[in-house]
Amino acid sequence: MQLYLSFSAISSDLAARLHGPGSFRFYLQPAVAATFGIVAGVKDARAGRPAFLWDAFRGGAGRVERRRAALKQVFTPFVVAVVMDLVLQWVILREIRIGAAFVIGAALIYVPYILLRGPVNRLLSLRSHHHAPNP
Repeated sequence: MQLYLSFSAISSDLAARLHGPGSFRFYLQPAVAATFGIVAGVKDARAGRPAFLWDAFRGGAGRVERRRAALKQVFTPFVVAVVMDLVLQWVILREIRIGAAFVIGAALIYVPYILLRGPVNRLLSLRSHHHAPNP
């Protein structure tokens, strides 16, 4: 097991994983996470909740529960991403770097989820607001 001591070590190992066995996961796992983010954003818009990231930092009633539910929703894909990265590290690099697996797993899962959940909510909220019938 080895720790990363520089950004160049991280980037060279990542480059090795991008073009080897399992490189398809760099498309598949973010797509799954994006799907979860879109579904959650639609549910947020229907429930009239604020944008996820904004709400997570701003506060509000139920904020902790929504964050907990979001983490629960993407926990399994995150674990799969980490385990898959560990296996591929062994296959490609012949060593295991746990920290890197957690960083890559988080980037592949949490980033697309968070980047899509809030904007989908906002777009649907704006769209429904503009198309609402006037009394």
